[in-house]
Amino acid sequence: MLSRRALLGGMLAVAGASVVGCRPAPSGRVILVHGLGSEAASYRSRKPAVDRLVRRLAAQGWTVDVMPYRTEGPGAAHAATLQNLFDQDPTGATVLDMWLEDYERHVAGLSRVDGPTILLGISWGGLLILQAAGRARVRPDGYIAHIPATDPRLIEEFASYDLSALAALNEPALTMPGLLSWATDDDRVGYEATEELGARLRCDTVEYEGLGHNTSDEVVANLTGWAGRLLDPADLGRAERRIS
Repeated sequence: MLSRRALLGGMLAVAGASVVGCRPAPSGRVILVHGLGSEAASYRSRKPAVDRLVRRLAAQGWTVDVMPYRTEGPGAAHAATLQNLFDQDPTGATVLDMWLEDYERHVAGLSRVDGPTILLGISWGGLLILQAAGRARVRPDGYIAHIPATDPRLIEEFASYDLSALAALNEPALTMPGLLSWATDDDRVGYEATEELGARLRCDTVEYEGLGHNTSDEVVANLTGWAGRLLDPADLGRAERRIS
């Protein structure tokens, strides 16, 4: 298992636009899922560290696809939409089913890319990609969840809801290579549930101090370094390529 002590060109596809990276042909795909208060179309422009993350992944040879989903919205609009849905189904099962449906439809519409596919989620997106990696019919070769909302009930806006369906992960299916990272001073989603999940899954982990609920240049370096290992077939072993 990696810890913070141990783990110190493709194409960008965002909102219908593509930017060719340094390599002539992509070697794999990263599906990036954002958090609350963001929209896929403006995610990179409003999050400089995320923009650097996307460009470094593309320079490694990944096709990076920033996935939109139907509940997203700017500012507080995203959380308000989810609250309305949770009012109707406090377990979060409806939102989970909606997400899995959107994810599978999105993947079905992607062009073929040789090499592995990684799901990369940040914050609320981290929870969603963990659900997709464990429950969707089409699963990735690897996953990265940075500061994920592993227990969504810790988010202030959702503290009054049960959310048992969203909080329950299909852990036995999360056998592909994975990376979880969190910060010990994260007062947005906490970190204990993610730390405990990492121990149960025995996946790679990175723990930060003084990061809060953010993505820094150090995070970008760690995430791209880990992702780069999956471009080497020797690191993937004989894992089945589930997404083409």
